[in-house]
Amino acid sequence: MLRVTITAVLCAATLLASLPTSADQTTKTRAQVSAELKELVNVGYQPGSDRTQYPRALQAAQRRLHDQRALVVPNPGDSNDATHSARSQPTVKSNNQ
Repeated sequence: MLRVTITAVLCAATLLASLPTSADQTTKTRAQVSAELKELVNVGYQPGSDRTQYPRALQAAQRRLHDQRALVVPNPGDSNDATHSARSQPTVKSNNQ
C-alpha cells in the first residue's frame, strides 16, 4: 500500500512539474521560433559554433537584440512633427504640360 502511495505522489509531482510555471507562457509556432533565431543570428549569435559558451553567447545575443529593439521604437511625438511639417509645405505644380 505504501509503495502505491509513493508511486502516485511521484507521478503527480512529475505531472505538476511539467506544467507551465505561469499563466502568461504561450507556445510558439515553428515560424515564430525560426524568425526569433534569424534575429539572433543577425545580431551575431552563432548557434552550435561553441558549445562551451552556449548560455553566455545566447544571453549576450538576446541582450543585443533587446538593445537594438529599444533603439528602433519610434517616438510618437517625432512622427507627428514630421507629418505635420510635410503637410505644411505648399505643393508646387509645374506648367509644363
